[in-house]
Amino acid sequence: MSSSSSSELWPALAYHFRTLILFTCRDFKSVVLPSTVFAIACIVARDDMISSPASSSAIAIGLRLPAMLIWSWLNILVLTVSNQSLPSSIIEDQLNRPWRPIPAGRISPQEARYLLIAAVLATLFISHLLGLGIVAISVALFFLSWAYNETYFGNESILGRSFLTATGAMCYNWGAVVILADVSATQLSHRGFMWLFIAWCIVITTFHATDIPDMEGDAARGRRTVPLVFGDTIGRTSVSLSMAFWTAFCPVIAGTPGLRIMKLLPASLALLTGTLFHMQRGHKTDKRAWTLCCLWITAMNLTPLL
Repeated sequence: MSSSSSSELWPALAYHFRTLILFTCRDFKSVVLPSTVFAIACIVARDDMISSPASSSAIAIGLRLPAMLIWSWLNILVLTVSNQSLPSSIIEDQLNRPWRPIPAGRISPQEARYLLIAAVLATLFISHLLGLGIVAISVALFFLSWAYNETYFGNESILGRSFLTATGAMCYNWGAVVILADVSATQLSHRGFMWLFIAWCIVITTFHATDIPDMEGDAARGRRTVPLVFGDTIGRTSVSLSMAFWTAFCPVIAGTPGLRIMKLLPASLALLTGTLFHMQRGHKTDKRAWTLCCLWITAMNLTPLL
């Protein structure tokens, strides 16, 4: 390869890599981090969470971690490219997130559809290498992505959108455990599936926190969300109350209702999130509160260790 060709190749690769990251970067804190922490918590508490555990050495987990992260990221890429290439999403992103690849002019909507096909094929290939259970979970995520982006439930139904989001988060948690623990999708114990369901409940009752900083864009695309339909104050209050409930309730389910150091992290994050949502309202502050809410969900995914 000539030096001139090489000098042109690397900037092009860097440009396209940055485009892929811009499609998915907002979901690292809301999907990849919580699901990774949930999987690690299940492995550390594996006698209670996994019925037939495989090797749980730090080296074995470390070797499987890249595969889990690649699988999670590819599924996120499928979801985000599908969502962000919709005409209504482009309108919303021009208001809320103009740095995203399509409104920023880095890629056209038609090119994004080609990228989506490639992402689906890559996800299925990686999932096949990881086992039939992971293929099934990936297909479930594809269906949830389609339902979220293309049907009534993603835009017009508040409950439907919350259900799809929470079920998607549960699939990410489930897949992360299966890959990182090197077990089949059915080898979680009764307690393991119980915590998957609790994590689903946490997300379905709090995830509309993401709609609070996005109200302008959601209104422009005609999306029905909790703060737009029921009012800003009800949206903020319902998030705060849900966070307080789960912060207090989950340790009781875990059998450790007393005071422990590990409980201080989710309690502190819940308090900070509620304070920002109610005391310092504004778009930038609401975005920080949403980030704190994602960190709180991540901290709550440590509850199986209590």
